[in-house]
Amino acid sequence: MKSEARGRAWRRHNRDRMICRAIGIVSREQPCGTPDEIRRSALLRADNLRDCTCSACGNPRRYWKSLTLAERRARSAGRQDGTD
Repeated sequence: MKSEARGRAWRRHNRDRMICRAIGIVSREQPCGTPDEIRRSALLRADNLRDCTCSACGNPRRYWKSLTLAERRARSAGRQDGTD
């Protein structure tokens, strides 16, 4: 199949499609936001829909080989119960 040159309409279509996807993602992350806030956040996020993978947002087990917050809570709860 021959590669066809796509025009401005195709780029606008894809941009609108990504904005719709971003609105869905942002509305799940910010369920209490107003529609204007959700749309504004979606417009900012539409160009990059991937989840953040930086060490500040990521899993501490992956970056620093330490326990996650939930694992630390469970471990300390076990010590308080005397089951550890």
